[in-house]
Amino acid sequence: VGYQLKGDSYRDLGRPADALAAYQSGVDNTPGSLALVLNYYTLLQAEQGPGKALTFLEDIVRRQAETVSFTLLRVLAAGYTEAGEPVKSIALHETLLKSRPNDPILLNNLALAYFENGDDRARDVAQKAYDLAPDNYAVMDTLGWILVNAGDASVGVTLLRNALARSANVPDIRYHYAVALNRNGQTKTAARELQSLLSDGQPFTEREAARALYEQLRGSGSN
Repeated sequence: VGYQLKGDSYRDLGRPADALAAYQSGVDNTPGSLALVLNYYTLLQAEQGPGKALTFLEDIVRRQAETVSFTLLRVLAAGYTEAGEPVKSIALHETLLKSRPNDPILLNNLALAYFENGDDRARDVAQKAYDLAPDNYAVMDTLGWILVNAGDASVGVTLLRNALARSANVPDIRYHYAVALNRNGQTKTAARELQSLLSDGQPFTEREAARALYEQLRGSGSN
């Protein structure tokens, strides 16, 4: 608890290096603390990118071997997708689903990995996740984004609008929604959404793509 509180305090004070050191000490001195491992991993990912964070998590999984928690494996599987390693993500998600075939978060994350890998199963798996958890904004976002990219923007934009209403301003979902609006013929609304998103200054994965689309729409007179 002491390591956790110390790390959290440093993190909240905007001192990530000190927070990482506190979490690392906790991980080293209290093996098996899932909260410390996840806090260290999340902050390391934010500060130093997915590579080092995944290496850390993989090492923890190897060290814990047979006692590793399901939650930790699920985080690792999702981390592979975020790091652009969908093949590893798919393999681990499919293994985890053998024991929990109706876990909507696992299904959602597997659908994302399939989508990133160009696998046609993405849509059906995303739909199954949505059927199991229709009010989960991450699940809505995944299915909506897959549908938009499959050419079904009219349904996708509705799902993404609902996801955005539940997600408290998650920038990646705002970007997906703007793309959906544009592909659904609502270019002026899409441009306004992108302008607002970019002006917020929040970092997100598709920021450059969002800027490029906004410049394209602005150039065509859609703002």
